Amino acid sequence: MAATRLASKPVRPGDLVLVKYRDHLLFRHSDASKQTPRVLTAVGRLTCENEDFVTIAWEDYTDPGESLVKSTGLCIIRSTIVELGRLLDG
Repeated sequence: MAATRLASKPVRPGDLVLVKYRDHLLFRHSDASKQTPRVLTAVGRLTCENEDFVTIAWEDYTDPGESLVKSTGLCIIRSTIVELGRLLDG
């Protein structure tokens, strides 16, 4: 797998970003002492950023006959973020 190329500039709403974040882990029929949070990776368009969280969307759509744009994505608590960077074009 090729290395991810991140831009060194700060991210802004509308940028395509990569976010690595620590997430909860649900386990079942496992040794509880060996379970730890996982680091997950998500890619999407930054829609909101503040001191508490960031929101990224990877899909926008409108239902037939409606004008309201709906989105699918993630709202990630900032304290769980391991890496946040703008993806480079090309």
